Amino acid sequence: MSNFNLNDYHPLEVYRRESNKEMKKYPDLLENPDNHKGIDDDYDAFRHIYSSAAFTFDTFSTLAAAADLREYGEVLVGNHTPEQANMDLHNNRLGREIGRSVQKREDISYRVYSAIKQNRHIRLKPSQAQKDKKVAGEEPKKTGHYIWRTMRDGDVRSAHSSREGQVFSWDNPPEGGHPGEAHGCRCWAEPYEPDGLKKVFGEG
Repeated sequence: MSNFNLNDYHPLEVYRRESNKEMKKYPDLLENPDNHKGIDDDYDAFRHIYSSAAFTFDTFSTLAAAADLREYGEVLVGNHTPEQANMDLHNNRLGREIGRSVQKREDISYRVYSAIKQNRHIRLKPSQAQKDKKVAGEEPKKTGHYIWRTMRDGDVRSAHSSREGQVFSWDNPPEGGHPGEAHGCRCWAEPYEPDGLKKVFGEG
């Protein structure tokens, strides 16, 4: 008789396994030497963001938010530090935002990947690139272009909603600044693929 473990069928465990499969689509995350353990790093963040986003998309955000109780419980029993819980709670909230905003379920993994590439997540372990920046004492200037993305919900301010899908230059910010710079802004910058878009906005 095969062993049966009820935890294997717990919703969080099901989504965690799904997130591990989805992560394989992004080898730059998997091959990053900073992410080989999957604890407190981008790998860990992807798991939390994706699981929360998929859970939200399949059910509703209130039910997905109830999963946060697990993070508090991990602190109470001594399995996590408050800093680790804060990381997981932030990434869970980011996942719920993504889950509410995507139109198709298959878009979730790329949105999670993009959020990580845009540093919208929290990771406790600094990447090698972050360590190098700290040693150098400077932040490299962003160059090129990006696509303005919003959360596509009723809370997006009208000025930002009109920018959804438009392309801007990092060297020429639109009025009010780049995505995420205005107070309370949840917008984010998606990497620009020059071959995929023809018209460039935000350059005068």
